[in-house]
Amino acid sequence: MSLQSAQGALRKGLFACLAGDATLAGILGGGRLFDQAPRGQSFPYLLLQLVDSKPLLALAEEGLEHGLRLSVFSRNPNRDQAAEAAGRAADVLIHGPVPIDGHRLVNLTIGAVVSRAMRDGRGFQAECILRAVTEPLT
Repeated sequence: MSLQSAQGALRKGLFACLAGDATLAGILGGGRLFDQAPRGQSFPYLLLQLVDSKPLLALAEEGLEHGLRLSVFSRNPNRDQAAEAAGRAADVLIHGPVPIDGHRLVNLTIGAVVSRAMRDGRGFQAECILRAVTEPLT
């Protein structure tokens, strides 16, 4: 098992779990979950901005710890939409299931949900910071 294969399986599982939630789709609109937003993408949308994976113990085969950061971008005049979507995404992932091919999700916890004005001053960004622990099924 490599870090890259575990990370790829986790990303795929996160997106599958989020895409299956009708409430989140109602907030964002369908199909607005990305690793990187396409040029000209309309708001709001969610990005998986960070996946930082490292061995939990000495060897990757003993389990991996993943730092995750989901960000929601909104042009609403207040932070409510971005914060609601980020909070819903966190809730959906915590209650799962998050399918991870070849791996088992041992633990998933929320570190923080933070919102702030975007640099251009024309909207808001909300981030959900998560920590996941996975182990290979073999």
